[in-house]
Amino acid sequence: EAARVVLDGADGRLPSVGEPTAGAGRPGEAVGHEGHDDQLTRSLEAFDDEAAQELLDRLFAQFSVETVLEDVILPSLRSLGQGWAEGSVSVAQEHFVSQLIRSRLATLARGWGRGVGPRAVLATAPHERHDMALTIFGICLHRWGWRIRYLGADTPADELTALVAARPPDLVVVTVTAPQSRVDPAPFVELAQRAPLALAGSQAAAELAGVIGARLLQGSPVSAAREVATTWQTGGRDQ
Repeated sequence: EAARVVLDGADGRLPSVGEPTAGAGRPGEAVGHEGHDDQLTRSLEAFDDEAAQELLDRLFAQFSVETVLEDVILPSLRSLGQGWAEGSVSVAQEHFVSQLIRSRLATLARGWGRGVGPRAVLATAPHERHDMALTIFGICLHRWGWRIRYLGADTPADELTALVAARPPDLVVVTVTAPQSRVDPAPFVELAQRAPLALAGSQAAAELAGVIGARLLQGSPVSAAREVATTWQTGGRDQ
């Protein structure tokens, strides 16, 4: 089925609603993502757990994990985040969305520390609470063969440095996404001297990365994971 999609000239993205897909889904069934991210958003805003889970079940059964994360879940999270910023999404809705999406991501992340590939340590900057994008990055990087050690939100820089010093990984990724984040570069300079360090997230800037001596990862969590997996080899500490 995958070969048929390639031979038919598909570009790897989900087609629009109503557009038939060769080699995906049941015969005659139309599937796609254009509209499904909106559908997911509406289900989440309406506290409709059953509809949201059913949609995700169907999409994960028909398409790759990376495709569903990139084309459905991330757009939906961005839409809901914008609603939160504008005041149209309530605290209760935000908590409901976080719980449901985190539960799905946790299932996808199971076993991501096992394997024989290079190891990445993932954490957010101190005082950073939002880590779902970092989780998505880790899921995709693991699917590219890496092992993940996940520290998550609000990780103190000194504790991260101590962990890296004790067990140096092939890569450390720190995300900065909250507009109010003010990252003190000093502790991360030492961290970058102990292991290859990359910064990611909407508030990560080239200037900050340059001061620290870190690599800057741009784009979505999915594309950033693909970039690391294809350019940062096991011996990538010289990059």
